Amino acid sequence: MKKSNMHNISTVGELINKLIDTYRLRSRFTQVRIQNAWDRIMPQAVLNRTRSIYFREGTLTITVISAPLRNELAAMENDLIQKLNLELGETVVERIVAK
Repeated sequence: MKKSNMHNISTVGELINKLIDTYRLRSRFTQVRIQNAWDRIMPQAVLNRTRSIYFREGTLTITVISAPLRNELAAMENDLIQKLNLELGETVVERIVAK
């Protein structure tokens, strides 16, 4: 019988992280976490005008259907980054681009 390789992993969290990395799901997992954080911190009026959210390499791209909202999001970029990262529990979002 083959010995288990599980003695190297000490917690369930580490096992989950290893699986996420092994199957190359980290970017999709991060995308979903950011989408959920966005839904929690933003008011319903903003969510109703948000067309799409895309995250890649530290940059969160938000597509909205309102030019005034786009300008307001751009002006609030630093506050939004801070709120999102606080909600996520780690520094993930470095920049926000509103389109």
